Amino acid sequence: MVLILVLWALVVIAILAAGLAQTVKLNNAVRITAGDRVRARWLARAGVQKAIAVLVNDRGATDCYADSWYDNSELFRDQTNTDGTYSVVADRGISLEPVLYGAVDESSKLNINTATREAILALPNMTEFLVDQIIAARDNRNINFDELGDGTSSGDSQRRGFTTIRSLGQVPGVSESLLYGEDRNLNGILENNENDGDTMMPADNEDDMLDRGWLAYITVYSYEHNVDGEGAARVNINTANLAQLEDELDLTVNHAAWIVENRGNGFANIAEILDIEAEIDLRSVAEAGPEPQAQSEAGTEAESEDSSEAEIEAMPLDFVTFRRIADHITVDESETIAGRININTASLVVLQTLPQITLDLAENIIQRRQELSQGFTSIAELLTVPDMTIGIFREIAGLITVRSNVFTIRSLAQAQRTGLRHSVEAVVDRSTTPVRVLYWHETR
Repeated sequence: MVLILVLWALVVIAILAAGLAQTVKLNNAVRITAGDRVRARWLARAGVQKAIAVLVNDRGATDCYADSWYDNSELFRDQTNTDGTYSVVADRGISLEPVLYGAVDESSKLNINTATREAILALPNMTEFLVDQIIAARDNRNINFDELGDGTSSGDSQRRGFTTIRSLGQVPGVSESLLYGEDRNLNGILENNENDGDTMMPADNEDDMLDRGWLAYITVYSYEHNVDGEGAARVNINTANLAQLEDELDLTVNHAAWIVENRGNGFANIAEILDIEAEIDLRSVAEAGPEPQAQSEAGTEAESEDSSEAEIEAMPLDFVTFRRIADHITVDESETIAGRININTASLVVLQTLPQITLDLAENIIQRRQELSQGFTSIAELLTVPDMTIGIFREIAGLITVRSNVFTIRSLAQAQRTGLRHSVEAVVDRSTTPVRVLYWHETR
């Protein structure tokens, strides 16, 4: 009997020990999982901070594909430590493009809050009905300036629009498939669940191609400071007097006089000071250097001093002179201008939302900017693109830029032991000190 009792006691102890071991194992697994969730989260945040540091240290006068934030696998791909890895991925909205690593400038997209009806209609799969719904919704929304951060004064109560791009999902007729396409996580990577038909969400056509939705091409954040590449305030050619045009822009008195005489109620954009009849000469000077002589013999110091009294022959600006001053002039007194598209980084889809920009011309723009070591240094260099005309340039000059202030950073992290993942999507404005976070979203 004693032996039997001892054996039963051993069985009970063994069962308790096994249960305890299982409990300890489960608790340890929970502890590791919880720890790795935290690790993955902070790794993803580390990727955001890394991208912010690179953006802040980018001191170029323009923003283009050659910048360190644009595509830099050395800095942003599979960055490792003992706990896991993170990558900062950039979707440029081009289906055939391989995965890029870096930030995405919001000025490479169409600003849905400032875009015209025709520009919105040029987006893929857009219809007349949906354009009407989007514009109606935009006009009935008050912008939260603290969230938007487009440089506009919060006292401007007349501005209306969307505060985030995902707000379009509330517009009647706008579906998730239109917004996201097959890329629900907006990372620009064709993943297994995005190429398996209807097996897993989202639904896709299983064609080995990643079909983007509108969110790859639109923004609500883009804006430009009304300054030149050196940070100096631009000269308003609609209000500057003759002396200011001569002194601040180093123009000849003849060119300055032409601007004053022809501005009337004001130029609509800076391209209107170009001589529309100079089309025949444009190609011959397309490859000319950007820095011609600032003052010709016609504008000597003596002539400048006597220009107020002497009769002056007004002379329209030639392409070379316009190219030199284009980044230093404006027709707008605003400190910031929302919605301009960066011609150095915009995709084919976005470029074609600009007036009169066909597919062929958009391809020429992309090819031309890749031939330049630093992209277009001013919008005037767009006139060196094959098939670009002064007439077309006049249509788009007020809608384009060569700089960006607001960027989207998508950081994807994975813990080493468990493979748990975490992602952070952040929209930041690097033009402020400290950098301002306009949007933050985390998923796991």
